[in-house]
Amino acid sequence: MFIRKFLLVSAFAPLIIGCSSETNTDNQEVSVEDPSAQIEPVAAPATPVDAVEPAAQPDSTVEVDYSDVAIPYTEKGYPKLYATWGKKWVEDINTMMPLVVKRVAANPKCDAPSIADLSDNRSIVKQEAVFFVDCVNGERFYISQNELTENTNVEAESNMLSGKPSQYIQPCRDMIKAQLSYPSTFDESFGSVNAFKGKSGNMVVEIDFTAKNAIGAELPQSARCVFGTSGENEAVIENR
Repeated sequence: MFIRKFLLVSAFAPLIIGCSSETNTDNQEVSVEDPSAQIEPVAAPATPVDAVEPAAQPDSTVEVDYSDVAIPYTEKGYPKLYATWGKKWVEDINTMMPLVVKRVAANPKCDAPSIADLSDNRSIVKQEAVFFVDCVNGERFYISQNELTENTNVEAESNMLSGKPSQYIQPCRDMIKAQLSYPSTFDESFGSVNAFKGKSGNMVVEIDFTAKNAIGAELPQSARCVFGTSGENEAVIENR
């Protein structure tokens, strides 16, 4: 009996040993992995995010349309201008007008051009055209055709006259007396003087006074003196 049991055990020994391991095709033993070992997680592929387009920046090169300011002269609308300057000159003036407006618009003292026109007082017919441009903030600019072709800074009229408005009070008194029949009777009303600088750059002085007229009657009057930026000064006297 002992011999039979030994033979049975010996016969099944290879099978018992074979169950304890796995053998690959190269007869190399592969160990079974320990279930207690840590397993590193596999990172999930990142979800693609749509690229954010940057906000569009304003184009600083965009041309501003000033056609409502630089209005061309027509022969039908301005027959006297055509008769005075001639067709060719008016055509040149119409060409220069938009350039004048753009030149003024680039000046920091002008918030926005509002009116552009040919200056009758400063222009010399068929020799030199002079334009003026008024801005919304009250500033006024004069530009001649010669200045238009020059690379020079165009000053606002408010910068042309120097000094304080009070410095123009005495010159105003002198201008008033020069128009009176009896200058020695000029009597300034107390506290009536008002001197200020206009938005267009002119110095303005207003004075109330009394003076005798040609027949010796004393009249209450008021005067307004305007000192222009180009040297044109005037005093207008009215009865109060």
